[in-house]
Amino acid sequence: MFATNLLHAATREEAIKAGIVYNLTKFTVWPNSSISENYLNICVFGKQYDDGFDALAGKAVMGKALMIKRNPNNRDIHTCQIAYIKNTSKKKIYKILNKCKSLPILTVSESLDFINHGGMIGLVAFDNHIGFEANIKTINSEGINIGAQLLKLAKRVVGLDKQYI
Repeated sequence: MFATNLLHAATREEAIKAGIVYNLTKFTVWPNSSISENYLNICVFGKQYDDGFDALAGKAVMGKALMIKRNPNNRDIHTCQIAYIKNTSKKKIYKILNKCKSLPILTVSESLDFINHGGMIGLVAFDNHIGFEANIKTINSEGINIGAQLLKLAKRVVGLDKQYI
């Protein structure tokens, strides 16, 4: 029974993280040239497999169907609008961030201190909840815009001339 409860908790946590990423898609604006005519691609990087993101496949956002791609190769990285990086080693995170650099890809991770190391959106745990923090300077530097309504929900926003929250 204990293992079942742990599995359920992990699945619930992954579903919450996927839900946050889904909400990010609704309040994010990418350059028009970076989005396919029919799809918005969420690329999930990491060896750990969960079903949280699979539940998003096919949902419509901005009139486009969400597609989930797992560990896309180097030549396909430019097709991603969001790169979700599972909690992995700093070396692997930097490698993925370097692949995404200079591309309009919103980078999201559950890795500790992600936004202070080149990432855009970091998922953070606080008071038994999962929230997010954002590095607006990094986001805007790639031509991506996040809605102010969403930023108001962030636990912390860095990269502004003055404190946002």
